[in-house]
Amino acid sequence: MDDIIGWTGFCASGKCLPWSGFTVQINTKLCKPIPVDKVLKITCFIEKVESRKVFLKALLIDPVSSDKKDGGAVHAESDGIVILNRGVLPGTD
Repeated sequence: MDDIIGWTGFCASGKCLPWSGFTVQINTKLCKPIPVDKVLKITCFIEKVESRKVFLKALLIDPVSSDKKDGGAVHAESDGIVILNRGVLPGTD
């Protein structure tokens, strides 16, 4: 979850800028056990941006599950905050 939240945060400017900031907080909720050999999908999206702070949400889902909440059964969900370096976003010099 740390990786997907960090890398999605690096894309907040509209292009991927590796190591343009750092993850300062991640909260993860484990929702459902994962069977061995299960193939899962991880998604992440930006919820909001405040100055240099990027607030994100990530989901670990089973996309072929019969549970269609958020596109499949949710096995874990995380929210996190990435702080971007000064100058990455316009007006943050």
